[in-house]
Amino acid sequence: MILDSGVLTIYRVNSTEGTAPPPVRRTKQLIRTALFGDKVVGATRYYAAAKVGQRIDRSVRIWRDTSIPITVREICLVDGTYYRIRKVTQTVDEDQLPVTDLDLEDDDGAVRGELGEA
Repeated sequence: MILDSGVLTIYRVNSTEGTAPPPVRRTKQLIRTALFGDKVVGATRYYAAAKVGQRIDRSVRIWRDTSIPITVREICLVDGTYYRIRKVTQTVDEDQLPVTDLDLEDDDGAVRGELGEA
């Protein structure tokens, strides 16, 4: 697969939630930028996510970088929209090259609100 859909940015979100009294502050820390390729969100994947109360709005593929682990606690900025990472799959592409597939949920308004952005 050619990863030519654009560049995405993955952020780790740090929070003071659960510590001493308010305010809850969340800050984002850049952990990686990567070229990506869009994947098709099939019906099986879409409905599997719906069964557990999630929504998969976009699926992307990036080159794997084992030095920077990506988890479902991070957020992803793609084409000006914030997404929550709902699933991370380490796999290989059709040429047996190591890649990471990310299933993303469009939660732009909520993420922007948590980060204190307009």
